[in-house]
Amino acid sequence: MLELVDAADKLPPMDYRNVENLVLELIRSDNPGLKLVGLKFAKSIPGIRAEEVIREVLGLLLNSNNPVIVDKALDLVFEILTSPIPPSAWRM
Repeated sequence: MLELVDAADKLPPMDYRNVENLVLELIRSDNPGLKLVGLKFAKSIPGIRAEEVIREVLGLLLNSNNPVIVDKALDLVFEILTSPIPPSAWRM
């Protein structure tokens, strides 16, 4: 399942409304792996709020006992912090 997180980096960004809705559903999942996949996609979708992505990543970091989830969440934090597109440019 977590291989999808890495696969998300290799897909071109899409701006279809149904993709955004699917990503939002993944972010709201109770399954930490699915949530992380959604968050990985969310950073590439302009319609998703930066605050929601950051809040959900922090929730994963604070609440997960799974070292793989924590590691992937930290990787996502690093990507967000080093992205050429600052979070302030996302829809707020």
